[in-house]
Amino acid sequence: MSTRERMSPSRSCCSHPHSPQYGRARLDWMIVLSLARTFTTADAAELARAMYEESARLDEHKAGHVADDVTRTVMKALSVVGQDGS
Repeated sequence: MSTRERMSPSRSCCSHPHSPQYGRARLDWMIVLSLARTFTTADAAELARAMYEESARLDEHKAGHVADDVTRTVMKALSVVGQDGS
């Protein structure tokens, strides 16, 4: 992707790597992935609960789609570590 495409006004502010929202989303992902790798018996519900309880201002940087984002983040992390989420 070119710089022009990344900076296009049609793209969400959250997709820009220097926006605070992007940083928080990336941090959420890294933490959930780390938890899934460390606590191999943790299921999707436990990881989602951790994300809901500990993510900084989750409701602000994921306004309108918190539940969907949490679910996608957790399921992707479980997929990466080879778990099915149950």
